[in-house]
Amino acid sequence: QKSISTLPDSIKTAVRNNGGGHYNHSMFWTIMAGVGSSNSGPSGDLKSSIDSTFGSLEAMQKEFNAAAASRFGSGWAWVCVD
Repeated sequence: QKSISTLPDSIKTAVRNNGGGHYNHSMFWTIMAGVGSSNSGPSGDLKSSIDSTFGSLEAMQKEFNAAAASRFGSGWAWVCVD
């Protein structure tokens, strides 16, 4: 198995940035809701966690958008649960 750490330093950043962009775009298109489906926002445990962490969905979106806008590239940011 190859690792980015084995690449020459002269191309490592370009491979990481472009490869990461490709991965993010590819995953994005596979997880979007289908045409005609309903997306009424988070519910259940996810909504409770957002509300307890950020105060509201709107506050989380504001923080999320600020994080995405300040990242290198096309502004990808992810919400992750550990």
